[in-house]
Amino acid sequence: MLAMSVTEMCVSKPLSARAEPIAGELLLTLARKVEEKVRISMANILADCEWAPHGVIKFLAFDAPSVAEKIILQSIRLTDADLISLADSGSVEHRCLIAERPKISSSISDAVSLRAEPPVISIL
Repeated sequence: MLAMSVTEMCVSKPLSARAEPIAGELLLTLARKVEEKVRISMANILADCEWAPHGVIKFLAFDAPSVAEKIILQSIRLTDADLISLADSGSVEHRCLIAERPKISSSISDAVSLRAEPPVISIL
């Protein structure tokens, strides 16, 4: 499948400055068109990649919690602003995943706990 081949190519080695935006846009286009099972596989591969294109990482983080889980828990490509935005607009499951990240700033913690949802508070 094309989506998985491009994903594997992107994590095999850092992309050049010229190739990164092209690969990122291609990955994002593919992620928008494939079924959830494929997006989960893409997310699982990209979550540990330090140079994964930010756009696709952010897209997958805002996807269904089943897709977003590994990205939210592990990706260093997500910024504090991304996580705060996700805490504001995502589901309680997204907020629980953010709370489970190994290190979160106080501003992220504040955003995640704003609704005082018991499952989120117990994780924090």
